[in-house]
Amino acid sequence: MLSRGDVAYDVGANVGFFTLLASRIVGKGGAVVAFEPFPANVRALRRHVDLNRAGNVTIVEAAVSDRAGLARFEPAGNPAMGGLAEGGALEVETVALDKLLRERGLPKPNLLKIDVEGAEAQVLQGGIRCLEEAHPAIVLSAHGWQRFEECGTLLASVGYEQEVVKDGAEDGDYLVIARSRKA
Repeated sequence: MLSRGDVAYDVGANVGFFTLLASRIVGKGGAVVAFEPFPANVRALRRHVDLNRAGNVTIVEAAVSDRAGLARFEPAGNPAMGGLAEGGALEVETVALDKLLRERGLPKPNLLKIDVEGAEAQVLQGGIRCLEEAHPAIVLSAHGWQRFEECGTLLASVGYEQEVVKDGAEDGDYLVIARSRKA
């Protein structure tokens, strides 16, 4: 889904596995923007990017949501499982993709990888214009049937076809590949 020179957004980058993989694939002519709000993960992500000399990676220390501002984040026992939560223990910055693209001049993505432990629909809502204009392919991890349905409805409303790669019947986690019919 990625080629040399492409731009990938890793939303919910954790410690950077997908970030580094995408960095290698897109090469020096491409770019990767990694979004991660949890400070311990950001430290590990920066270290991994440095160790791998991934000069085409930009790290944004924030949670992607439907609006810019501040939100509560609840860490979990497993650093890959924390997420935005009303009563969360930490306060983190939030960004919306559409506002970020407009104000910071980031390159439009060819691919969005979204794995945000429950805020999937908010990520998509904050990036509707990006989806309508850039038509990126999407790799979406949806946590729970309700979120899976919300995201599916939202993606269909902006012209995306979806393929369920992993059905969440067993554990509630869905993996979806979505592509714009307009791309």
